[in-house]
Amino acid sequence: MVAPEGLIVNARRPAATGAATIGQAWTVLSATSHAIGKLLAFSDELRHHSFAITHGTFAALFTGDRNQHGEGYGNQLIDAQIGGGGASADADGIDQAGGIPAPKPHIANVESNELHGPFLFLYRAFFPDTGGDGTFRGGRAAGTAWTPYGVERLRNALTTHGVQVPVSYGQFGGWPGACNRQLVVRGTDVLELYEAGEQPLTLESVLEPLDLEALGGDVDVLQAKVDEFVIGPGDVVQYTWQGGGGYGDPLGRDPDRVAADVQAAKLSERRARDAYGVVLGIPRPPRSSARSSGGSGSRPRRLRLA
Repeated sequence: MVAPEGLIVNARRPAATGAATIGQAWTVLSATSHAIGKLLAFSDELRHHSFAITHGTFAALFTGDRNQHGEGYGNQLIDAQIGGGGASADADGIDQAGGIPAPKPHIANVESNELHGPFLFLYRAFFPDTGGDGTFRGGRAAGTAWTPYGVERLRNALTTHGVQVPVSYGQFGGWPGACNRQLVVRGTDVLELYEAGEQPLTLESVLEPLDLEALGGDVDVLQAKVDEFVIGPGDVVQYTWQGGGGYGDPLGRDPDRVAADVQAAKLSERRARDAYGVVLGIPRPPRSSARSSGGSGSRPRRLRLA
């Protein structure tokens, strides 16, 4: 591989390079891996190594100022390393996969972040309908939300991509994983709600993981790259990251596997119907009396597509 000086991957001063590893380098890795995944698919010997993109971006959130002990504090929250794994030619992508540069990520426990930093976490969780749909499904996206705790303010910066369009590409008819979603809800009642024993969460959709009506406050949707922004007590930072790409046409997926995904809360019934053509909850026909004394249940049915 030859990269002459002056290219975006071999920048010449004074070009900006601060986000190189999580920006351009990550993008180049995703693009080249996408091409290699296609090449592998046409080898009888190596086809099982063919894959969709794992976690096509990294949402780098930097935060700091002073911690709850009055000390100078700075941190890069690396929770976003646990993106969705890309599906392969013979397997679903895994949840909690790292990116291509770090396939086995290690992130801090929520409790460790709260012990050493001025945070109160509302959640860290996986979300349904965020892995790329396919004959083999991409791994799910995860996300987190937190509010400053024990301090008057925190200063933050954010850099990523894949907010407007997904970049965890699918292969051979597989769909891409979900986009990044990131926002700040300012002036909420989150601390008062916790004191009253209530949790303002829904966690049913990556689009609205917080109960914004219960929280109150004003929503500020963040773009892919945000210069310094300040938050204080009662402000909530919420961001989710990319799922993995799917592999193959979603209509080729075994309906029983789709049903199992719904039962495990990896897919919603609506997504099962719209993406996979599988309708759930249809009663089984009664078994013959020679084999069974009766009983009822349900099984997945494939929609007939015109």
